[in-house]
Amino acid sequence: MKIEVYNNLELVAEKYHYFIDQSKIKITDPGLNILYYPVEEGYALEISASKYLAKDIIIIPSLDNALVNYNFFDILPGESKIIVISLPMQTQNFNSLIKVYSKYDYQTGRINDNMYKLNIKQKEFQQMNE
Repeated sequence: MKIEVYNNLELVAEKYHYFIDQSKIKITDPGLNILYYPVEEGYALEISASKYLAKDIIIIPSLDNALVNYNFFDILPGESKIIVISLPMQTQNFNSLIKVYSKYDYQTGRINDNMYKLNIKQKEFQQMNE
């Protein structure tokens, strides 16, 4: 069940509630797809799950002054979420300054694998205007 909280027609919070004990939810590779593009505040990440539930997604910027507008969330297959990371200025290598993990990455140890690098791609300019 999806629970949404609105303030004056603006979505301010959302949460999924699963009618099963969290430990019984089978976590498999969600097939995360992540695109980024510049916005006025910094960068936007468009995150989607192509295969399975992406549970407990966390975004970790390596810049001290970066602010993530939404963190620790779930995405159902076929859904996408746009997250804004506020930065004081644009950077050349944004995809190397951000890490995105899900519960699957923690459970499989991919988060501890120094060779593991999440594939974050820059969104093509023509796609941004669709």
